[in-house]
Amino acid sequence: MRNTIKLISIILTLITVLIFVQGCNNSPNNGKSNSDNDVKEAAVQIPENNNDSSIDAEIVGTDSNDTDPNSSSRSDISGLGVTIDGSTISWANMKIDNPNLNLSENQLKVLKYFDQDYFDMYDYDSLQRYPDIYKGAQIGFPGFIIKTLDINDDNFKYLVWFSDSGSQLWVDKHTIEPDNNNFLVVSGKFNGYKRIIEGDWLYFYGRYIDIEPHEIDGSKNYYPTVTVNKYVEYSHVGQGTQYDLNYVETVAKTIFGDDLKMKQPVCGKDYNLDRLHNAQYSFYYVIPDNQTNSSFSKFEISLENGFIRSADSTEERECTFRVSADFKHYILTTFDRNLSLMYLEYYDRSFKKLWGREFKNVDNAVLDYTTKNIYLVADNDLYSMDTKSGEDIFDPVMVGEKVKLNILEDGIIMIGKGNKDNVMKTDLSGKILWKQSVDISTTECDIVQMVNGNVIAELICRERDDTHYKFEKRIVSVDTKGEILSEFKSYDDFNSYE
Repeated sequence: MRNTIKLISIILTLITVLIFVQGCNNSPNNGKSNSDNDVKEAAVQIPENNNDSSIDAEIVGTDSNDTDPNSSSRSDISGLGVTIDGSTISWANMKIDNPNLNLSENQLKVLKYFDQDYFDMYDYDSLQRYPDIYKGAQIGFPGFIIKTLDINDDNFKYLVWFSDSGSQLWVDKHTIEPDNNNFLVVSGKFNGYKRIIEGDWLYFYGRYIDIEPHEIDGSKNYYPTVTVNKYVEYSHVGQGTQYDLNYVETVAKTIFGDDLKMKQPVCGKDYNLDRLHNAQYSFYYVIPDNQTNSSFSKFEISLENGFIRSADSTEERECTFRVSADFKHYILTTFDRNLSLMYLEYYDRSFKKLWGREFKNVDNAVLDYTTKNIYLVADNDLYSMDTKSGEDIFDPVMVGEKVKLNILEDGIIMIGKGNKDNVMKTDLSGKILWKQSVDISTTECDIVQMVNGNVIAELICRERDDTHYKFEKRIVSVDTKGEILSEFKSYDDFNSYE
């Protein structure tokens, strides 16, 4: 009898185990999607219940542990990382007016701080003369607020006079009567607590939409229309600082965490005027409480533009700080100009160094990056590095000296020195797809924008010798096939010393 009861107990136990195992296999939480054809959303999302103001965005659909060969995750389309509707987004191409990035308010402030890709406007008529260049592009321009068109607690819409020279405004900007030409309509959100009003003279940064109809005082007119991302005070000596202490402190805490101190440096005590610190350079010190890594002991955060570097930087050895494309890591680049070396280092949020690379014979290097790859040109070679290991994705490819690099979904745009083949596109392995020569002896390039699939680049020639000084800017629009759509000289300054 006892043996019979024991046998029945064993059988019941086995049945229970089988039922449990079958239930686990059917569970929706077993780490696999319900269909091999399910597409994961690859967008930057904010974790719930996160009380830390620091950046901690999650990239959905980029799980390195997902080894399903049949997976159709958007994040794996190009193997580069963050994607929006199937298109790879590198750090250089993340813009604050892209609603699909799903960033928090503070993360948008970080992006706004670092994004300085705005074409300065020197001539009002250029907006109408060169639509292939400016339509849809980010631009910056000085403007005098003439009339309020719409306003509430958060948003504004103004009629603005484009004041390109400011030759009269500086005498008495509140009594000057602008002519009836050179008007724009601007709209956007107020910056901070200070509201802008009629009579203010500002420098606006925003996206140029098009020539659009506007009915003002019962009359319908067509004006260039701009959605504003930010603005700063302007005067006859130029624009003021883009950011104040409150803004850069928010940026610093979003990047490094709340545990830090801000300090206003004193010239002659904390630093001296040199090549890195001119008299107009305004900045604060950021000092994290976490002092376990000397590379993160103190930083300079600029009020002028989106720029952070180590406070230990010197003219001979300068260390620059970047936020990674996944908002979870830090990138430090250090130039040793005496040794012609560059060090590239990748850190996690705890300031732990994950990997580092050294590049020789370098006096200039340009880079762009996604969540998975860093593309860099150093000593005429193109490198692609895995962000997890720092290892090369492919052997370095000779591409020549470059001054700007921008990663696209299907390739890489590179701007080179000189006037031959100074705009180039390669595939993601460095194979040349097309080359184009623009009529300017390029020495630098600060801005490349992708607008409606076209490359819009501002090429700069800066030359100086014992006889003359030359500073020229030329903006060019190149289509997806490498054909020039439009180009013109946007700025020209030549001075002879003879």
